[in-house]
Amino acid sequence: MTLRDLFHQADNHPIWLIYYFCAIPIVCFLLFILVKDSNKAYRIKWIFSVLCFSVVLPGIFSLTLNLYLFLFERQSIWDFNLISQVLPIASMLLSLYLIRKIIAFDYIPGFEKLSTISTIIFGMMGLFWILDRTHIFAFSMIPFSFILIGFAVLLLVVKFILPKLF
Repeated sequence: MTLRDLFHQADNHPIWLIYYFCAIPIVCFLLFILVKDSNKAYRIKWIFSVLCFSVVLPGIFSLTLNLYLFLFERQSIWDFNLISQVLPIASMLLSLYLIRKIIAFDYIPGFEKLSTISTIIFGMMGLFWILDRTHIFAFSMIPFSFILIGFAVLLLVVKFILPKLF
């Protein structure tokens, strides 16, 4: 099964994706209503960890796929599939917003791993995009150390700006 086959299958049976990506924010909202005490939230931090991983990993994949299709494949924004390309990102943002209202991300086990993997993925996407858009004659005129410094700065910006957004 290829990735194209997987998305074709999801397009033919979208109800499972809709259930999944609507259920996680609903669970987060119910926890937001039920858990008012920070001690209770700290005791069930593993539930928040499972919720974060189950919504952030597909969200990061969807965001990366959208960036790839937009930057490299030149797909029009009008051709985006709302269920498989936009719903995971919206579900991720809403779920993270609700979880942040309940408990700080510092107390969720493994959350720093999610920010690290997203930093690496988006840094590599940025590097690949720069390499895709750079012409050979322009590339040879720029010292390689400047490219490495620019890549390091890009990684640091994504690493320290991304956690501030939530």
